[in-house]
Amino acid sequence: MKKFPKKILLLSPVPPCSNYSGGLVLEHLARFLPKGSLVCFAVMNNLLKPDIPDTLKWIPVEYYNKPNEGWPAFGFRIGTTISLLGETYTRTIVLPKIIKKITTFAKKHQVDYLWSILDGQTTINLAVPVAKKLNVPMITEIWDPPEWYLKINNLDGISRSIVMRNFATALRLSQKLGAASRPMAKKYHEDYGVEAISFLPSLQKYLGFKPTKKPHPGKELIIAVAGQLYSQDEWNGLLGALHFLGWKIAGRKVKIRVLGNWFGIYQVYKDVNIEYLGWRSQEETVKIMNDSDILYCPYIFDRNYKKISELSFPSKLATYLAAGRPVFFHGPEYASPAHFLKEYQAGMLCHSLDKKKIGQMLTELAKNQKLYATFSANGHEAFRKYLTMDILHQKFAEFLAIEEKELLPVK
Repeated sequence: MKKFPKKILLLSPVPPCSNYSGGLVLEHLARFLPKGSLVCFAVMNNLLKPDIPDTLKWIPVEYYNKPNEGWPAFGFRIGTTISLLGETYTRTIVLPKIIKKITTFAKKHQVDYLWSILDGQTTINLAVPVAKKLNVPMITEIWDPPEWYLKINNLDGISRSIVMRNFATALRLSQKLGAASRPMAKKYHEDYGVEAISFLPSLQKYLGFKPTKKPHPGKELIIAVAGQLYSQDEWNGLLGALHFLGWKIAGRKVKIRVLGNWFGIYQVYKDVNIEYLGWRSQEETVKIMNDSDILYCPYIFDRNYKKISELSFPSKLATYLAAGRPVFFHGPEYASPAHFLKEYQAGMLCHSLDKKKIGQMLTELAKNQKLYATFSANGHEAFRKYLTMDILHQKFAEFLAIEEKELLPVK
């Protein structure tokens, strides 16, 4: 084990904060660091307004407006030309300016370590040049495979190749990689030789509820869903199933409870029963999930995004498993959360978009008390063993290659 770095530079698209999923991951990790050991340079979308907790306001943060990353798809030739010209301009004109700003900031704070988040083409293209300019060791962290951003940003083939080449170089130069899932850690270790550690989404152990044995009594059966929805297919599949069932399961009226960004994808049905609660803190979310009956976890079926499903991991899953209620996973069999839930028998797995199949499985989960209790209990156990701050604390020390005692304790 080496000594704790004097000062770490976090190069990220968002600082440690409490109101964005990536920022929340960083907030959890930053809380483990001694005061004065971290500075942050955020190349951030200027529409974002990060909420940095008072306990982390000791971290010096400098912001730089992220250059445009998404390009219009005006047909293949026009879209490709716009992307190529835009990305070339960003790489040759904009990025050198950002690199200069970062290195000036880093030298001012005398950093001796670079922690780079590889999220989107901008930070991927910045990581290696910044590490070389500063001549410091680099560790990297990934939340989603880069192919996700390159596809939704409509990058041309040449720009994609450059980004993926820079991504590969960054991983090969990294002393450690913090991956979003176990499959991701395994895949990138095999592909790039980097020592990879999985940072699974985590919560304080005390937030967990005792597992429940059956749905709440009453006239309503509540299906809750939290966080972002990345695809319409699964959501419309759920709504189609409920429409097919007449919005009743086991003789009870069904209500969907939504926490997070408004999905707005149910116009095709007029008889929906959806309660929208907006964004809530993690503690509130766990409580609301516990007050619900079935926790719906959709994941992308579209095979164009297969790699995303295989390697990413939804942060909502830790919240669900902490709630003591059964998870209804709705996504492909190859998805990383499906593997996790199957390994620990911690949720109902629905790998179909057929409305009848979805309806049958929801009904079975609501009516079969033994199944309901088993998934609740196993999910609670999986949360306590793998998705708590204590485990994340251990992983972070391993990521920094230091003794765990050098980090601040879990509070």
